[in-house]
Amino acid sequence: MIHETEGLPTDPDRRYWRRRANRRVRAARRAQTLARWSGIAAANLAVLGLVAFSGSRAFRHLTTSPEFSLRVVNVDGGSAGTAARVRATLAELEGRNLPELDLDRVIDLVRRDPWVLDCTVKRIFPHTLRVSVTERRPWVRARIAGRHHLVDRSGTLIAAVEPGAAEELPLLTGLDRFAEHERPAALARGADAVVTLRASASPWAETIVELDLSRDDRIAVVTKDAAPTVLLDPARADRNLIEYLALESDIVDRIGPLNYVDLRWRDRISVMPNLSTSEPR
Repeated sequence: MIHETEGLPTDPDRRYWRRRANRRVRAARRAQTLARWSGIAAANLAVLGLVAFSGSRAFRHLTTSPEFSLRVVNVDGGSAGTAARVRATLAELEGRNLPELDLDRVIDLVRRDPWVLDCTVKRIFPHTLRVSVTERRPWVRARIAGRHHLVDRSGTLIAAVEPGAAEELPLLTGLDRFAEHERPAALARGADAVVTLRASASPWAETIVELDLSRDDRIAVVTKDAAPTVLLDPARADRNLIEYLALESDIVDRIGPLNYVDLRWRDRISVMPNLSTSEPR
């Protein structure tokens, strides 16, 4: 039997040799690349782990070491009395670790002092806490239940004082008629009236002795030198004031001594003569 072999390939087709070889090369290269990057990643993780470990040890040392305990509280920006009270308030924190101190809590403690309007706090390593204080400024006095109190520009009570103290400040009266929850608004209204009057008629405002807040529809102002009581609009304390001061001398010349002057109405100045002292004209 004769087998036909002519035309049949006797060796594997060489066209596929390069393709199979390339696949083996690429697979080897991928393996090498993966191994290289795995090594790099492992090294980086090791470094990060070492850094994290060192950082955690440093943090623990910083937050637990007695080398950073609070020993000194410096207070600036306030009076000696306020500084002493602030240091006494923060005495409970002495010995605490400085980095672990809650500065918001420190600020809250300091602001509880009625003389403190605001404050900032800063750590000064290794042992110091610096507290910078902004004090309230007494603006008026207020008589409440027979006691006199200093009041700041916002109407906030600061501290009780003796009746003869700070007499250069106007005295707010008529406050006992208000319930305790209503009193802050009344104090703010009285303090704001003084702000308005000093801005619009400063020389006259400096003569104010008392502002009576006992009625909602008026503020009764008493000044020095037996001048008449002036009734002001609580919503606009300076209404008609400049006009009245310009005419004050002429009014007294024509009418005589006055009992009170009412400036609450728009474009109107009402006066009540003091009949007990005035003479017929």
